[in-house]
Amino acid sequence: MQHDKTSRAWNVCLTAACIVLVTAATGTVKAQEILPNDLVPAPAGTNAVLGYYAYGHNTALNVAGGKTFKDNTGLEINLGVGRYVHYFNLAGMPAGWQVFQAFGSLSAARVDGQSVGSAFGAANLGLGLFFWPYSNDATKTHVIISTYLYPPTGTYDRNAGINVGDNRWRGDALLGINQGITDKISFDASVDTMFYGNNNAPTVGARLSQNPSYRFQTFFNYAWNKSLVTSLGYEGTFGGDQRLDKVFSGNKTESHRLRAVASYFWTSAFQTLLEINRDVDVTGGFKQAIGVQLRALYVF
Repeated sequence: MQHDKTSRAWNVCLTAACIVLVTAATGTVKAQEILPNDLVPAPAGTNAVLGYYAYGHNTALNVAGGKTFKDNTGLEINLGVGRYVHYFNLAGMPAGWQVFQAFGSLSAARVDGQSVGSAFGAANLGLGLFFWPYSNDATKTHVIISTYLYPPTGTYDRNAGINVGDNRWRGDALLGINQGITDKISFDASVDTMFYGNNNAPTVGARLSQNPSYRFQTFFNYAWNKSLVTSLGYEGTFGGDQRLDKVFSGNKTESHRLRAVASYFWTSAFQTLLEINRDVDVTGGFKQAIGVQLRALYVF
């Protein structure tokens, strides 16, 4: 009987780990994940249309305080994002708003040989407002404050093992800086906090709750010329403990990721970007062995 209880508890933990994956997977291309030189303001009246594709190959799952599953464990992520950004002036400060929508599939999800299923659909709609309280071209210093809101609009089925949407409100606040060091060298850095509402229809239990998560991101950028920029970056996420009916599920958002990016402006209005990334350590979630992100940007 004790063995049965332990097995059931462990299965709940595994199922919850797949629930948290939704946020992590969509986060691959979420707008508050910065990219090189994104923290520099554009002139008022500028519009930008962006399209993203993100692929993630996950090969391990860690349950915080428990086991790391590696054998016959994995997840494939294929996501696209459409994003529109408009820049304007707010009380004399550069500012802007944006709207973005992620959609795609989570497939081949399995843990220790046990299939968890697959999912296809839309993530929560993203809405954002941002402004620069300090922006100085002469010193190459740009400080940005951004806020994001994610209403629970995504595809969600509580009877499914995994979902693209997560059936809860989320909000995020970010403080970032882009600082030029020379004409060729610059860096981006940001810190942000994600706040989570409750999911009152989780796959397991009656309520899924989550503590705030915290993230630090940075890029060091080198401009080979006016068109080509290459960057090396780090992204660390902390906190975000999840609970099912007030019991810790073994899921959190602790991860450490290395990122390499190259971007190129083909014309003054059109840019493409390629990112290769890899998780070096994850606690309480899937570990991404290799990730690829493609982005196309058109400014008008």
